[in-house]
Amino acid sequence: MAINDIQKWTLCLCACSVLVSAAEILLPEGAVKKSVYFVLSLIAASCLLRPLENIRDFRDVLFEGASPDSSEMIVTDWFGEAANSEYERRIMSLVADELKRHGVEAKKITVETSISDGGSVLINKVRIIVDAHYTERLDEIETAVMNDLGLDADIVVR
Repeated sequence: MAINDIQKWTLCLCACSVLVSAAEILLPEGAVKKSVYFVLSLIAASCLLRPLENIRDFRDVLFEGASPDSSEMIVTDWFGEAANSEYERRIMSLVADELKRHGVEAKKITVETSISDGGSVLINKVRIIVDAHYTERLDEIETAVMNDLGLDADIVVR
């Protein structure tokens, strides 16, 4: 959860508490007050549970790992852990296909993604590791990835 999300959540909780306080002060005792409290409690509960609406994204990131076989390249994040989101697997597949189209076989593709406040997937960084015999073609590889896919990638020779 980003700081901006925490600020929005806190603002929502404060607004709910102000509404409940105003209702307590302004409404007379009786059935109307109980009905308003019930509605306000539903609003407050939805506000409290709001951070859980993105739980599907977190579950994708944490639990849905790639099922690698001998022919499948594994996308990894910057910490070397297997990529767990469908987005990263798709990016890896696109980059690997584009490299193959140019006659390049990558050893490893590293992808760093994040989710924006609006729920869009942001590609922060792509890192491609290739064999040393591609040293003379690094500019060609970088241009192919940039022009054909629109990705800014670091090409590393190992």
